[in-house]
Amino acid sequence: MLILRMEDEHLQEVRDLDYLVFQRNTPRTILNLKNLKTYDKDGCFVCIINKKVVGYIFARTFGQEGFLGPAGVHPEFQGIGIGKELINKSIDYLKTKCKVIGLEVLPEKTKNIEIYHRLGFVSALPSYIFDISSNDIDTLHKFNNLDLYKVGTRKREDILNSIDKLNGLKASNVSYRNDLLRSISCKGSICVTYVDRKLCGFFAYSRIPFPFIWGIVEDGSYDYNVLKECLANLFKYSGYRNCKIIVNTRYKRAVELLIKLNCKLDKSINRMLLKGYEGNYLTESKALIFRPWIS
Repeated sequence: MLILRMEDEHLQEVRDLDYLVFQRNTPRTILNLKNLKTYDKDGCFVCIINKKVVGYIFARTFGQEGFLGPAGVHPEFQGIGIGKELINKSIDYLKTKCKVIGLEVLPEKTKNIEIYHRLGFVSALPSYIFDISSNDIDTLHKFNNLDLYKVGTRKREDILNSIDKLNGLKASNVSYRNDLLRSISCKGSICVTYVDRKLCGFFAYSRIPFPFIWGIVEDGSYDYNVLKECLANLFKYSGYRNCKIIVNTRYKRAVELLIKLNCKLDKSINRMLLKGYEGNYLTESKALIFRPWIS
């Protein structure tokens, strides 16, 4: 059994294995997998037995926070410690960069949850997956909005710097720059919203890197309207009509605003944190962050 850093030459086998393990309706694309490891190549691994990929794991960082997944092991090779070896390798990588290490796992994946507990993870506040439709959101035309994909390089860099200074990110030393660049490289849509020339929120969406809408809104008296308008324009820019958005329930106000928008709750996901690397994620936060730890 060999545990190796994941290289592009492994991606076809990882794609086929991911399709088998998760029984997806359609397989991931090679571009999707390549984007998942673009900025964290040293944290993504495969397990090789008899010259075949029988297990894989991705690790992702955004600033000083990181999470594990997706990951999978071939059914014929489960129960012999491959998953544990892969997880520990990615954890070792994340420990060199992050103060918060976690993951999200579907509640029906009980075997995985048991493994994570044995490896030192503890349960945190769950995340909710909401269905969101463009039909439920009207554009208010109150604020200035633009599509980050369509602006020039210098302007884009200024906006990315402003996003990193949003309160919900700056306080936690978190950066979404790499994830936004991933979306741009895949021709995704990113809407940023300004109130009185101040950037107060953004949302991003691209089917290739991430199948979910994600973003952040500054908390304040106008947060509901910023959320509504930013999402409406994101739908306008992308052309999509229905998507999913995930929010961790530690962000109580964010959950309340999605319910106010008539978003439909689809399911919950277990969020888990590595002991000693929980940060503030076991307590509630006033921030309005809509960011999954699952890809």
